[in-house]
Amino acid sequence: METDAPYLTPTPYRGRPNASYLVPVTMRAMAEVRGADLGELCAAVDRNTETAFGGSW
Repeated sequence: METDAPYLTPTPYRGRPNASYLVPVTMRAMAEVRGADLGELCAAVDRNTETAFGGSW
């Protein structure tokens, strides 16, 4: 999830600096746009993060 893109802050926070506290808002928006289940999308992002970076989050 992108948190350092200053111009991609999700609605309703558009225009404010993007920050990690907005990740849940971004995840919900992604799930809605994709027509995906939020829990399944979160699990997929978690698996991809584990694959890319290893370690335990």
